[in-house]
Amino acid sequence: MNEEQVRELSSRSEGPTLDFKTAHGSKEELAKDVMAIANVLRNGERGYLLFGVDENPGDHTGVVVGLKAPPPDDADLHASIKHLLNRMPAFTYEVVQLDALTVGVLEIRGEGRRPYFPLRDSGTVLARHIARKRNGSSNDIPSPTEMIEWAREDDPVLHESAVLDLEEKKRARQAQFNVRFARSAHQSWPAVVVENVGRCNIAAEVIEVRWRSTCSVVTVAFARDSAENQGSPEEPQVELCSLGGTQAIRPGENNAVQMYVPEEDMKRVFDGVPLGHLEVELVDVRVVAISEFGHRADQRLEVGSQIRL
Repeated sequence: MNEEQVRELSSRSEGPTLDFKTAHGSKEELAKDVMAIANVLRNGERGYLLFGVDENPGDHTGVVVGLKAPPPDDADLHASIKHLLNRMPAFTYEVVQLDALTVGVLEIRGEGRRPYFPLRDSGTVLARHIARKRNGSSNDIPSPTEMIEWAREDDPVLHESAVLDLEEKKRARQAQFNVRFARSAHQSWPAVVVENVGRCNIAAEVIEVRWRSTCSVVTVAFARDSAENQGSPEEPQVELCSLGGTQAIRPGENNAVQMYVPEEDMKRVFDGVPLGHLEVELVDVRVVAISEFGHRADQRLEVGSQIRL
C-alpha cells in the first residue's frame, strides 16, 4: 500500500468496506471491526480499516490526523484476535507515512469462508455467536437468513445449487408451449393447437394463420379495395387470419386448446370459389402467449402443407 493509495482511500466516505479510526482500540473492538467488514466481502473483494484517520463532519470523507501512539505490528494484531472469532479473517497490516503523519492500514480480503462470529462473550463488545456486519458506515447484526446466504454464496457447491435453483424458478415463470395442427373428421380446415408444456398457466394472446391459394381451377384474386387488406408486395397471394386469444391454459394433462379459423373468414377470403375445387397451402401459424407472471413468448410454425376445400 503506497501513499497515493492511502490518500485515495481517505478521500472517500465511510461505507460497508471502509472504516476510519483515530486510534487502535481494544482487541475486542478490533475483532468486531474486522469481523463486520469481513462479513460483507465476497470472495476476492477487499475492505479497509484506516487507523489515524478521522471523519470530516461536513462531507464525511476522511481526514488524516495520524496515530499518536506507536502502531502495533501485523503479528501482534493477528495474535490479539486469534481466539476471539470462529475463524481468522484474512488481513494484513502495514504502516504508511503521510506528510510526517503515521497511518495504519489494515486490508481485509474476502476468502469465501463467511460467516465470522465471536466464540465467547467478551465485555460489552462481543457476544457469543452474534455476528456483526457493516451496514452503511456503521456496524449491525445480520439476520440468520443473511448468514445462510453468505455461506451459500461462499460455498461453490451451494452457490452453484442456488444459481441453478434461481434459473429453474425463472424458467417456471416463462410461457412455454408447442404449436401444431390437428385434423378433424367433421372439419375440413385443421385446428391450431396450442399446448402448454411449461409449469404455469398461459394464455394465447394472438394466433395468426397464413395460407396461399394453389387452386388450378379457379383464379382467386386477393386484391382488395382497402389497402389495409392487401397482401404484402413480397407475398401478394398470402392471406392472414387473426384468431382471438384463449382463456388460461393450465399445465399438465389436458393442457391444450384448439382454435379453428372461423367459417366467415374462409368465405371472405375465398369468396365465390366452389368447395371441392380449391386447394390451399398452409404457410405458417404464429402464436404469441403470455404466462400468468407476465412473460411473453412468440413462436412460429412453418407448415407448407396443402388441403382441399
